[in-house]
Amino acid sequence: MSKLYKLKKWLTLQEAINHISIALDEPVTEADIYRFALDKHLTLSVNFVNGTCAYLGQRDDSDKGLGAYKDKFSQDEINLLNDFWLPFLLDMTQVRSIQGVWDLTLLGSEAIDLEFNYQSLTSGLEVTLVGLEGVFVKKDDVYAGLLTDFEDNEFQDGSKAYCEKMEQTITIGLTSPEKEKIRKDYNDKRVQYLKKREKQPEPERYFPSGGLDEHDYTFVVRTSELNRFLKSLEEHELDDVDNTAVLQHSFSEKKTNTEAWKNLYKLAEKGIEAFPEWQANQRKPQKIPMDQIDRWLAETIKATKREAETIKKIIVEIFNV
Repeated sequence: MSKLYKLKKWLTLQEAINHISIALDEPVTEADIYRFALDKHLTLSVNFVNGTCAYLGQRDDSDKGLGAYKDKFSQDEINLLNDFWLPFLLDMTQVRSIQGVWDLTLLGSEAIDLEFNYQSLTSGLEVTLVGLEGVFVKKDDVYAGLLTDFEDNEFQDGSKAYCEKMEQTITIGLTSPEKEKIRKDYNDKRVQYLKKREKQPEPERYFPSGGLDEHDYTFVVRTSELNRFLKSLEEHELDDVDNTAVLQHSFSEKKTNTEAWKNLYKLAEKGIEAFPEWQANQRKPQKIPMDQIDRWLAETIKATKREAETIKKIIVEIFNV
């Protein structure tokens, strides 16, 4: 393991791919990482390079906590498509700034983002699912529901994004009066929007993010999580070896308990016990013809031709005939 690796708290996506490929001695792709994450084998994280805004909260699996959550936020309830209530409470009265590395929970639209990336790299199919719950990440026991500023919503009249979009519609083919009319229209809406925004409480200036792409982020993998992932693969491999050994032992036990095996064992014991005395009475004890041993076994221990052949091989090895 690289000395520099030990100093890193997280790796970029490409660094993680390279590290896993070397550790497993087989190629790993970006699509593989998305699949590992979606299948809950590996926790993928994001680094908010320029920071972002979010509601913060903590996990609460108790019925009391969920009940209080439903009562408090009955108008802004967060629930998944399968009607499963998110097991954490978010303080929706205060917008917080977060930055750095946070783990994906895969409880909201971030899961759709990963599926989109995976399908783009593999099947080429377009993922058309839409998440209504928001995007959720966590750090230790703190959960965050990501927020997007209405200023960045191009469908909000008067927002910065709306004005930029309108400016892009002004083309060379328009006359100067037409261009001025468009600019005056969106500038008027801009003034109205800013006046309204000044009077709004801060939480009303934001809405739940529809996806990770509404934020400045990069995918990363924590080194502690990468080590856990690789260790789990080693343990899985050891389990496979242990299971194989158990199966082999079980097969051997079944084999030796069969009547056919027991009978052959008894005949072999008789032949091995009687062979030294018979061998000593032969003219050339160390050069006895093999067919002569076969006949002796058939006459002495009543072995069949096939049994005699097997027992003879055992005797030849033991007595070096």
